[in-house]
Amino acid sequence: MTKNFRNTIILFAVGILATALPAALIAAGAIDAYTAQIFSLAGINAIMALSVNIICGITGQLSLGQAGFMAIGGYSTILLCTNAHIPLPLAVVLAAAITAFFGFLIGFPTLRLEGDYLAIVTLAFGEIIRVFLVNLKQWTGGPNGIQFNTIMVFNPAVAFGVVTGILVILIALIQNFIRSSYGRAILAVREDEIAANSSGIGVFRYKMIGFVLASFVAGIG
Repeated sequence: MTKNFRNTIILFAVGILATALPAALIAAGAIDAYTAQIFSLAGINAIMALSVNIICGITGQLSLGQAGFMAIGGYSTILLCTNAHIPLPLAVVLAAAITAFFGFLIGFPTLRLEGDYLAIVTLAFGEIIRVFLVNLKQWTGGPNGIQFNTIMVFNPAVAFGVVTGILVILIALIQNFIRSSYGRAILAVREDEIAANSSGIGVFRYKMIGFVLASFVAGIG
Protein backbone atom coordinates (compact mmCIF):
# COMPACT_ATOMS: atom_id res chain seq x y z
CA MET A 1 0.00 0.00 0.00
CA THR A 2 1.52 3.30 -1.09
CA LYS A 3 1.75 6.28 1.25
CA ASN A 4 -0.62 8.40 -0.87
CA PHE A 5 -3.24 5.65 -0.99
CA ARG A 6 -2.95 5.10 2.76
CA ASN A 7 -3.38 8.83 3.40
CA THR A 8 -6.48 8.85 1.18
CA ILE A 9 -7.98 5.93 3.11
CA ILE A 10 -7.29 7.69 6.42
CA LEU A 11 -8.85 10.90 5.09
CA PHE A 12 -12.00 9.08 4.01
CA ALA A 13 -12.23 7.25 7.36
CA VAL A 14 -11.93 10.51 9.29
CA GLY A 15 -14.43 12.15 6.94
CA ILE A 16 -16.98 9.35 7.37
CA LEU A 17 -16.61 9.56 11.16
CA ALA A 18 -16.90 13.37 11.11
CA THR A 19 -20.06 13.05 9.01
CA ALA A 20 -21.80 10.07 10.57
CA LEU A 21 -21.29 10.83 14.27
CA PRO A 22 -22.71 14.40 14.31
CA ALA A 23 -25.50 13.36 11.91
CA ALA A 24 -26.48 10.56 14.30
CA LEU A 25 -26.43 12.98 17.26
CA ILE A 26 -28.62 15.41 15.31
CA ALA A 27 -31.08 12.67 14.36
CA ALA A 28 -31.22 11.50 17.99
CA GLY A 29 -31.96 15.02 19.20
CA ALA A 30 -28.71 15.41 21.15
CA ILE A 31 -27.89 18.39 18.91
CA ASP A 32 -30.74 20.84 18.37
CA ALA A 33 -31.90 21.98 14.93
CA TYR A 34 -30.45 25.47 15.28
CA THR A 35 -26.96 24.17 16.10
CA ALA A 36 -27.27 21.66 13.26
CA GLN A 37 -28.08 24.49 10.87
CA ILE A 38 -24.97 26.35 12.02
CA PHE A 39 -22.89 23.22 11.35
CA SER A 40 -24.39 22.92 7.86
CA LEU A 41 -23.67 26.58 7.08
CA ALA A 42 -20.12 26.08 8.34
CA GLY A 43 -19.76 23.17 5.92
CA ILE A 44 -21.03 25.28 3.01
CA ASN A 45 -18.56 28.03 3.87
CA ALA A 46 -15.81 25.42 4.13
CA ILE A 47 -16.58 24.40 0.53
CA MET A 48 -16.27 28.07 -0.41
CA ALA A 49 -12.94 28.17 1.44
CA LEU A 50 -11.74 25.24 -0.68
CA SER A 51 -12.52 27.26 -3.78
CA VAL A 52 -10.55 30.24 -2.47
CA ASN A 53 -7.66 27.95 -1.55
CA ILE A 54 -7.54 26.49 -5.07
CA ILE A 55 -7.24 29.86 -6.79
CA CYS A 56 -5.23 31.76 -4.16
CA GLY A 57 -3.25 29.03 -2.40
CA ILE A 58 -2.64 26.36 -5.04
CA THR A 59 -2.75 28.46 -8.23
CA GLY A 60 -1.26 31.56 -6.60
CA GLN A 61 -3.66 34.07 -8.17
CA LEU A 62 -5.39 36.78 -6.11
CA SER A 63 -9.05 36.47 -7.06
CA LEU A 64 -11.76 38.30 -5.10
CA GLY A 65 -14.71 37.12 -7.16
CA GLN A 66 -15.42 33.71 -5.65
CA ALA A 67 -18.57 34.96 -3.91
CA GLY A 68 -19.97 35.83 -7.33
CA PHE A 69 -19.32 32.29 -8.57
CA MET A 70 -20.96 30.89 -5.45
CA ALA A 71 -24.04 33.03 -6.13
CA ILE A 72 -24.22 31.80 -9.73
CA GLY A 73 -24.06 28.20 -8.54
CA GLY A 74 -26.70 28.69 -5.86
CA TYR A 75 -29.25 30.44 -8.04
CA SER A 76 -28.59 28.06 -10.95
CA THR A 77 -29.32 25.10 -8.68
CA ILE A 78 -32.62 26.59 -7.51
CA LEU A 79 -33.77 27.56 -11.01
CA LEU A 80 -32.87 24.14 -12.43
CA CYS A 81 -34.88 22.43 -9.68
CA THR A 82 -37.92 24.71 -9.72
CA ASN A 83 -38.22 25.58 -13.42
CA ALA A 84 -36.66 22.60 -15.18
CA HIS A 85 -37.72 20.10 -12.45
CA ILE A 86 -34.28 18.52 -12.37
CA PRO A 87 -33.45 16.40 -9.28
CA LEU A 88 -31.37 18.28 -6.72
CA PRO A 89 -28.16 16.17 -6.96
CA LEU A 90 -28.06 16.52 -10.75
CA ALA A 91 -28.97 20.21 -10.49
CA VAL A 92 -25.99 20.83 -8.19
CA VAL A 93 -23.60 19.22 -10.68
CA LEU A 94 -25.11 21.11 -13.64
CA ALA A 95 -25.00 24.38 -11.68
CA ALA A 96 -21.34 23.79 -10.88
CA ALA A 97 -20.68 23.18 -14.59
CA ILE A 98 -22.50 26.41 -15.47
CA THR A 99 -20.40 28.24 -12.88
CA ALA A 100 -17.23 26.71 -14.33
CA PHE A 101 -18.27 28.00 -17.76
CA PHE A 102 -18.62 31.51 -16.32
CA GLY A 103 -15.23 31.00 -14.72
CA PHE A 104 -13.78 30.24 -18.14
CA LEU A 105 -15.40 33.35 -19.63
CA ILE A 106 -14.04 35.56 -16.84
CA GLY A 107 -10.67 33.85 -16.57
CA PHE A 108 -9.78 33.93 -20.25
CA PRO A 109 -9.23 37.71 -20.39
CA THR A 110 -8.43 38.40 -16.72
CA LEU A 111 -5.75 35.77 -16.10
CA ARG A 112 -3.47 37.65 -18.46
CA LEU A 113 -3.41 40.27 -15.71
CA GLU A 114 -1.40 39.90 -12.51
CA GLY A 115 -1.41 41.05 -8.91
CA ASP A 116 -3.63 43.98 -8.01
CA TYR A 117 -5.12 44.23 -11.50
CA LEU A 118 -6.50 40.69 -11.35
CA ALA A 119 -7.87 41.33 -7.86
CA ILE A 120 -9.62 44.52 -8.99
CA VAL A 121 -11.22 42.89 -12.04
CA THR A 122 -12.47 39.85 -10.11
CA LEU A 123 -13.78 42.06 -7.30
CA ALA A 124 -15.70 44.08 -9.89
CA PHE A 125 -17.08 40.84 -11.35
CA GLY A 126 -18.38 39.75 -7.95
CA GLU A 127 -20.07 43.11 -7.43
CA ILE A 128 -21.61 43.05 -10.92
CA ILE A 129 -23.06 39.61 -10.23
CA ARG A 130 -24.52 40.83 -6.93
CA VAL A 131 -26.19 43.86 -8.51
CA PHE A 132 -27.44 41.79 -11.43
CA LEU A 133 -29.02 39.14 -9.18
CA VAL A 134 -30.59 41.70 -6.85
CA ASN A 135 -32.27 43.50 -9.74
CA LEU A 136 -33.41 40.41 -11.62
CA LYS A 137 -36.36 40.00 -9.24
CA GLN A 138 -38.47 37.84 -11.53
CA TRP A 139 -35.91 35.03 -11.38
CA THR A 140 -33.96 35.62 -8.18
CA GLY A 141 -36.49 37.17 -5.83
CA GLY A 142 -34.45 40.35 -5.50
CA PRO A 143 -32.72 41.20 -2.20
CA ASN A 144 -34.85 38.66 -0.30
CA GLY A 145 -33.75 35.74 -2.47
CA ILE A 146 -35.81 32.65 -3.29
CA GLN A 147 -37.44 30.31 -0.81
CA PHE A 148 -36.35 26.81 -1.75
CA ASN A 149 -37.78 23.98 0.35
CA THR A 150 -36.20 20.54 0.14
CA ILE A 151 -35.79 17.67 2.57
CA MET A 152 -32.52 19.33 3.62
CA VAL A 153 -34.53 22.24 5.05
CA PHE A 154 -36.84 20.05 7.13
CA ASN A 155 -34.30 17.39 8.18
CA PRO A 156 -31.17 18.89 9.80
CA ALA A 157 -29.43 15.51 10.01
CA VAL A 158 -29.78 14.95 6.26
CA ALA A 159 -28.63 18.50 5.54
CA PHE A 160 -25.52 18.13 7.68
CA GLY A 161 -24.71 14.70 6.27
CA VAL A 162 -25.02 15.85 2.66
CA VAL A 163 -23.00 19.04 3.13
CA THR A 164 -20.24 17.36 5.13
CA GLY A 165 -20.14 14.39 2.76
CA ILE A 166 -19.67 16.69 -0.23
CA LEU A 167 -16.97 18.59 1.66
CA VAL A 168 -15.03 15.41 2.46
CA ILE A 169 -15.27 14.15 -1.13
CA LEU A 170 -14.06 17.50 -2.49
CA ILE A 171 -11.11 17.56 -0.08
CA ALA A 172 -10.08 14.06 -1.15
CA LEU A 173 -10.45 14.87 -4.86
CA ILE A 174 -8.47 18.10 -4.54
CA GLN A 175 -5.69 16.33 -2.65
CA ASN A 176 -5.42 13.75 -5.43
CA PHE A 177 -5.56 16.49 -8.06
CA ILE A 178 -2.61 18.27 -6.45
CA ARG A 179 -0.58 15.04 -6.67
CA SER A 180 -1.42 14.61 -10.37
CA SER A 181 0.64 15.96 -13.26
CA TYR A 182 -1.84 18.83 -13.66
CA GLY A 183 -1.60 19.75 -10.01
CA ARG A 184 2.19 19.67 -10.02
CA ALA A 185 2.25 21.87 -13.12
CA ILE A 186 -0.03 24.40 -11.41
CA LEU A 187 2.24 24.40 -8.36
CA ALA A 188 5.24 24.95 -10.63
CA VAL A 189 3.51 27.96 -12.20
CA ARG A 190 2.71 29.31 -8.76
CA GLU A 191 6.31 29.05 -7.59
CA ASP A 192 8.01 30.54 -10.66
CA GLU A 193 6.21 31.36 -13.90
CA ILE A 194 9.42 32.02 -15.84
CA ALA A 195 10.99 28.72 -14.81
CA ALA A 196 7.75 26.85 -15.52
CA ASN A 197 7.50 28.41 -18.97
CA SER A 198 11.13 27.53 -19.66
CA SER A 199 10.34 23.92 -18.73
CA GLY A 200 7.60 23.75 -21.36
CA ILE A 201 4.65 24.27 -19.01
CA GLY A 202 1.89 26.42 -20.48
CA VAL A 203 1.55 29.09 -17.81
CA PHE A 204 -1.75 30.56 -19.01
CA ARG A 205 -3.26 27.12 -19.62
CA TYR A 206 -2.63 25.91 -16.09
CA LYS A 207 -3.77 29.19 -14.58
CA MET A 208 -7.03 28.66 -16.48
CA ILE A 209 -7.35 25.10 -15.19
CA GLY A 210 -6.95 26.30 -11.61
CA PHE A 211 -9.37 29.18 -12.10
CA VAL A 212 -12.08 27.05 -13.72
CA LEU A 213 -11.66 24.34 -11.07
CA ALA A 214 -12.02 26.94 -8.31
CA SER A 215 -15.16 28.26 -10.01
CA PHE A 216 -16.59 24.74 -10.22
CA VAL A 217 -16.07 24.14 -6.50
CA ALA A 218 -17.57 27.54 -5.64
CA GLY A 219 -20.62 26.61 -7.73
CA ILE A 220 -21.12 23.48 -5.63
CA GLY A 221 -20.99 25.57 -2.44
